Amino acid sequence: MKKLFSLVTIAAFVALVSCSGGSNTKKVLIMSSGKLTVDAQNMANIKQEPGTQHNEQYVTFNTGDKVVLNVETPSGKKSFDVDAPGLYVLNLKTDTLVGGYKNFGSGPGETKITQAQLQDKVDSLQQLLNGQGVTEAKKNFFIVPGKLQKVSVNTDAQIFGPFNQLPGSFSSDNDKAPEVYKFYTAPDAREVLDRTVKMLKQ
Repeated sequence: MKKLFSLVTIAAFVALVSCSGGSNTKKVLIMSSGKLTVDAQNMANIKQEPGTQHNEQYVTFNTGDKVVLNVETPSGKKSFDVDAPGLYVLNLKTDTLVGGYKNFGSGPGETKITQAQLQDKVDSLQQLLNGQGVTEAKKNFFIVPGKLQKVSVNTDAQIFGPFNQLPGSFSSDNDKAPEVYKFYTAPDAREVLDRTVKMLKQ
């Protein structure tokens, strides 16, 4: 009887592990100024070529162990430790990346933005450009060049980098709002800030 119980327990444990296969997933979105080449035999080995064109590349690992990204950059070799499961951004650009979570709820969309809401956007963006007011609760980010930043525990979240426009709508599963993040380079974010300030003056 004890042997039967043990077999049932082991089977249940195996089934549980099988169902939670994504729990160890480490997904990194690399944003680069210059072409990226990922080693097909070992995705942790990455080469960045000199350049100014924006490039993006995902690398995904399914392991409970720490992953060390070895990046050969024009300025030398760099290593980045990916310790925990989740979704990350690695900034290999020459500019700081700023951005955060975008709310795409299931309710009716906002049809008119008030002056107070515009002012709030201006204040928040000004703080973000100065690296202030960045918190896990706000889900906003200030990622300097050469930094690896964890964005979410959800590896299915969507990230839109500079020069990638957000679509007008998103499909969602189980009536849950999609988890979406948008990032800009600091110069682009300043342009957004200037446009928003002009809207306030109208």
